[in-house]
Amino acid sequence: MEDGSGPDGLAKRDGAKALFGAESGDTATTPLNKPPQVRSKDQAADKLRDEVRIIENLQCEGMGWPAIERIMGVNKAAYQTLKQQVDAMHE
Repeated sequence: MEDGSGPDGLAKRDGAKALFGAESGDTATTPLNKPPQVRSKDQAADKLRDEVRIIENLQCEGMGWPAIERIMGVNKAAYQTLKQQVDAMHE
């Protein structure tokens, strides 16, 4: 097809199927050239950052803590702890 998509509608980049908008350098995991322990730590850090980012986005949209707790399974005190951990990763 002219837009680079295959018959299943997924875009093709560098000969591989990619989700719409994905770049050839985008990956869902940490590069495999890192040792498993480092990949695991990187993935755990990414998960923490994602959780904090999602909670912050929900707050920006005006969602209150009761709804955030139901959606994310994290209360305000646990969020503060997550946020501190994420902030410490950037230091």
